[in-house]
Amino acid sequence: ARSANLMRARASEERAFEEDRARRERLASIGELSAGVAHEIRNPLTGIGNCAQVLRDRIPPDDPSQRLVQIILDEAARLNRIVESLLSFAHPGRPRLSECAVVEIVKRVLELERDRMAGQGVTTEAKIRGRIPSIFIDPDQITQVLLNVFRNAVEAMPSGGRLSIESSVIRRRPYLRRG
Repeated sequence: ARSANLMRARASEERAFEEDRARRERLASIGELSAGVAHEIRNPLTGIGNCAQVLRDRIPPDDPSQRLVQIILDEAARLNRIVESLLSFAHPGRPRLSECAVVEIVKRVLELERDRMAGQGVTTEAKIRGRIPSIFIDPDQITQVLLNVFRNAVEAMPSGGRLSIESSVIRRRPYLRRG
C-alpha cells in the first residue's frame, strides 16, 4: 500500500510539474505577443500624438476645436500608458527596493485620486492603526497597485459611496508544518 501511495504521489508531482511548465510557456507566449502588439501600436500612436500637438499649436486657443484636439492628446496618452503596461507585462522590470513608509504612499495615491473620486461621488476614509514601520518595497510598483485597487473600487461604486482604507501591522503566527 505504501508503494502505491508513493507512486500516486510521484505521478501527482509530475502532473503538477508539467502543468506548471505548460503554464509558464503560455505566459511566455502571451508576453511575446504583448510586446509585439505594443511595438506595432506605438509607431502610429506617436504619429497621432505628434499631429495632434501640431494642430493644437496651429488652432487659436479660444477655438472650440481645441477641446477635440485635447481629447485626442489625452486618449493618445492613455493608449501610450496601455502600451507601456503591455511592455512591462512582457518584460517586467526588476523592483527598485528602498525603505519607504507605506502610509505615505497610501496618502499620496489618495491625493492623486481625490478629485476623480469626488467627481464620481466617492468619499474616502483612511485609518491608520498603530505605528507602521517603514519597509523595503518598490514605491512605484506599490503606487501602481494601490491606484489599480482604488480605481477598481470606484468603478464598483457607480452611484458613489465610501471607500475605507485601513493601514495596520498584522502579526501572523508562523506556519507550523505537520508531519
